Amino acid sequence: MELSRARAELDRIRVHLEDRERLTALGRLTATIAHEVRNPLTAMKMWLHMIRVARPDAAGLDHKCTMLSQEICRLERLVGEVLEVARPASLQRAPLQMPRLLDRTLDLMAPRMREKELRVCRRDAVTLPAVHGDSAQLVQVFLNLLDNAREATPRGGEISIQESLEQASEHGEVVVRVRDTGPGMPERVRGRLFEPFVTTKADGTGLGLYIAAGITARHGGRLELERSTDGGCVFAVSLPAMAGA
Repeated sequence: MELSRARAELDRIRVHLEDRERLTALGRLTATIAHEVRNPLTAMKMWLHMIRVARPDAAGLDHKCTMLSQEICRLERLVGEVLEVARPASLQRAPLQMPRLLDRTLDLMAPRMREKELRVCRRDAVTLPAVHGDSAQLVQVFLNLLDNAREATPRGGEISIQESLEQASEHGEVVVRVRDTGPGMPERVRGRLFEPFVTTKADGTGLGLYIAAGITARHGGRLELERSTDGGCVFAVSLPAMAGA
């Protein structure tokens, strides 16, 4: 009996290792393909820019170039998401002030917010300790949350961002909540939001929240859907505060 259990356990371990080897090989292949796709996309963007500069008055050309450029950007975003899943970037940590990080993110999002005439309401804590994090990767987290909020919120609506310090651990956590005023998250996907390839968007990849949750977890934090009603969603990013910061 003991021998049978030992053999069964060895078989389970062998299958698990074989699966890991296949996934590792698939990750390498995916990363290689994504890198190869990114290079021609960069060249295409460069040539589009040169065409627009050379023929600024050509009828309809500017609109067509704009449409092509938007599609290239969409493909670049998809390639970036696939690369992040296949080979997550290592963290380059430094002390970060959350209000400044959010300022930078909102500057990047401002044109897209203006397109839908959305108001962004900030409620900052008076003082917040620093977090020890990778600024580029954390900006990616908040870009994803704010872009999702932008898509969910009706034209002319409001998105709110609230920062606070909460004592969930010895040194506390810096918590950022992003609230939209959209229709809420469908019940069928709420429990699977942070799994790969789960999306409510017709053209979505279902990787954005999965990647954002992974980045937050690698920082020792959490990304959660705190509330979802017909009045909107609230997503919360919690990150450990730096000791003595």
